[in-house]
Amino acid sequence: MGRRRPDRGGSEAEYVEMGLTREVDPELVREAMDRALPDGLDVVAAAVATPPALADRIDAARWRLEIRGLDPAEVRSAVERFLAETSVVVTRVTRPGARRSTCAPPS
Repeated sequence: MGRRRPDRGGSEAEYVEMGLTREVDPELVREAMDRALPDGLDVVAAAVATPPALADRIDAARWRLEIRGLDPAEVRSAVERFLAETSVVVTRVTRPGARRSTCAPPS
């Protein structure tokens, strides 16, 4: 599957880069992979890969958050405080233990 994304986040969609032994129409690859996977795992697009490797080209991510059960004004205030910082240290609990990461608001 390649290296982990630089933002160290998980996602609902993944990118896969693979090598084939011959040139094949990307749509045929997409259809074959989609048929082979269980229901709920869908291949939505395929393309011919070009250098550099996909993992080397990804250097940022864009997130869309859906927050339920909180007052919108409170959420807006928290977002404004985050965006006012130059960086924020976040601690995540993982199987091996706590891991600290630095988040930087968009510039």
